[in-house]
Amino acid sequence: MLQKIQNVSEYVKDDKNSAVLSVDNNSLKAYKSRRTQSREYEEAINDINNIKSELSEIKSLLTQLVGT
Repeated sequence: MLQKIQNVSEYVKDDKNSAVLSVDNNSLKAYKSRRTQSREYEEAINDINNIKSELSEIKSLLTQLVGT
């Protein structure tokens, strides 16, 4: 059973294992939003790095082609 903690509405205490649990759904939504944005940002960085690598390879191949 969960009990409210006095003067703190964002947390409850589980009687079975004495764990303190957050029940603040707004904070959870904000966390998930930040996590999603962070993942999208990392994916964009990886895409940019892949494009840089491919352009470098193309440049190298063109240099070899022109040099022969």
